[in-house]
Amino acid sequence: LNYPQSLVGATEDAAPNQLSRQVGTSWAIDAHKIKLGSGRATYEAAREALANWAQFQLGWAGVDPATGTAPGAPVVVVARTL
Repeated sequence: LNYPQSLVGATEDAAPNQLSRQVGTSWAIDAHKIKLGSGRATYEAAREALANWAQFQLGWAGVDPATGTAPGAPVVVVARTL
């Protein structure tokens, strides 16, 4: 991803009402927080979904689930266009 280093961690300490906002003239932070449930089973299901890039499996875009999640590892998002 090609974005300014100044945006790294931009939503880390943001209050829920600050998660959707424009940053500069070309970057928008659009994040949402929800409670999925509680307990170990919920945690493991969420961890596995993130490890498999489930948030990017949109039908028109995706990331190969075998892609690693190590810091600094390359990630390729594949998108279909009309």
